[in-house]
Amino acid sequence: FSEFWWGASWVTVILLSAVTLFLVGAGSELTRVAFISLVTILAAFGTSYLISERQRLSWWRVFWMTAVVLGGAILFMSGTRGAVVGLAGGLLAFAAGYLLWGLDRRLRLASFVLIGTVLGLTLLFLSVRTTTAFEKIAESNVMLLRLANTGIDDASLTGRIDSALVGLEGFAARPILGWGPENFTIAYDRHVTAEIIAAGVTSFDQAHNKLIEELTTKGILGFAGYMAVWLYMLWIVARTVRRQGLQDQFFTLAAGAALTGYFVQNLFLFDTPGTVGQFYVLLGFVVYVDISRRARDGADKDREDAEPADDGTGLWHSRVLRSDASTVGALVVVGVVVSLAVYFANYGPYRGASTVLGSLNPSASAQEKREIFDEAIGAFPALANYLRIIMFNQLTGEWDRLSAQDAEAGLAAAAREGENARRGEPEEWRIYLPLAALYQRAAPADPSLLERAGELVEVAARLAPERIEVVQMVVRQHVLEQDFEAAQREIDAYLEKSPTAAPHFAGLERQIDQAIERQGSSEADR
Repeated sequence: FSEFWWGASWVTVILLSAVTLFLVGAGSELTRVAFISLVTILAAFGTSYLISERQRLSWWRVFWMTAVVLGGAILFMSGTRGAVVGLAGGLLAFAAGYLLWGLDRRLRLASFVLIGTVLGLTLLFLSVRTTTAFEKIAESNVMLLRLANTGIDDASLTGRIDSALVGLEGFAARPILGWGPENFTIAYDRHVTAEIIAAGVTSFDQAHNKLIEELTTKGILGFAGYMAVWLYMLWIVARTVRRQGLQDQFFTLAAGAALTGYFVQNLFLFDTPGTVGQFYVLLGFVVYVDISRRARDGADKDREDAEPADDGTGLWHSRVLRSDASTVGALVVVGVVVSLAVYFANYGPYRGASTVLGSLNPSASAQEKREIFDEAIGAFPALANYLRIIMFNQLTGEWDRLSAQDAEAGLAAAAREGENARRGEPEEWRIYLPLAALYQRAAPADPSLLERAGELVEVAARLAPERIEVVQMVVRQHVLEQDFEAAQREIDAYLEKSPTAAPHFAGLERQIDQAIERQGSSEADR
């Protein structure tokens, strides 16, 4: 009965994954391969449950080998270099572990060959990747092309290195507790240099290196906790594999290799919803291995000691907890809890994001748009700042078309939501800039708003002093205040640090020159 439900669960997951891939990404070559792969795996799995029970183990092997081969093909087509490096790291870890503790002499020899093969292919690639023949081959393969282009001139690699260095500066600023989970972008924008920004006006919300991510966002304490989990898993695998038989030893080392691959890949990436589930499964396996070992040790000790009399209660509990009915009941309870968690954690953001699309309707009135934003923001307040920024930008873009009454109501809503936004994320400069832009746009009708805009710009400049967007806003503020010398000084100071940023300020410099000319003409007329 339990085996049936286990098989049914796998079939359902694979079938839903295949249908989802087909519906979401139909037309993509990679999607078609993934769809065909999942259907093939499903067919192999279903066949294993239609044949006799004696052949089921063989078909399980077919299933897993099919998954491995197709997964490798999809990885090769994806061009994900970090995953390839992680795969190489996992293979080396497995081979090294088996050379140390493996029981089968043939597998030990194979492990030695595997290490030599991985290292040999690496050296061969480094020696031929600049040759004409290899370049022709790489033109038709994304993975080979991306690997061949890896170097100091690779924009992706340069961005990751810059992100890591800026992240370490953020860690040095707050080394104990860090900047808080998911706040890497705050630390990055606070410490990024003008040279890095001028090369690419982008921001990193993740460090693209899990270790630096932990150091920056959680400090040395969080980093120690994160590494403690990995060291615990390494200790459990190394201690367990030395005491296992041939088959169990192979599987445990394979799980350890998968963990190694995940860890190595995360030196170039970060946890995502698509990958972190694998880590949870592997962590659960390591915990299971440790609990099983302790249970065996406890059983051995019990056999050595005299067993106390059993009144039957413990045996009854054991039978109930191990029964099929308990398994089904536990699955139902867990399913309900997971469903509720998914609903409350995902439906709110979905409803807010889908509701706000109504504000893009050109036929909607200003009042209707305010009501739409109120509903969208209230759907999931935890992520409402994204919607507030959209609201500020939309008000700024439509300002000239608003009536006096709608303009007043819009400013009131912006002031209210701006305060809520700052209360939720006081160190996020992206909140201050669009609200300042709205006040600058509305200042001709109400000069007091220009002062409020200046206060917001000042805060943004303190939070992200080298961001080009912030410096541009500072320059605009000086222009609106008729302080053209201060505006030009801001531009000159930034260009002195990063001359390549000149194109970002060319339009502002023309505005300054035109404003000075208009001011001179007015004085001449007087």
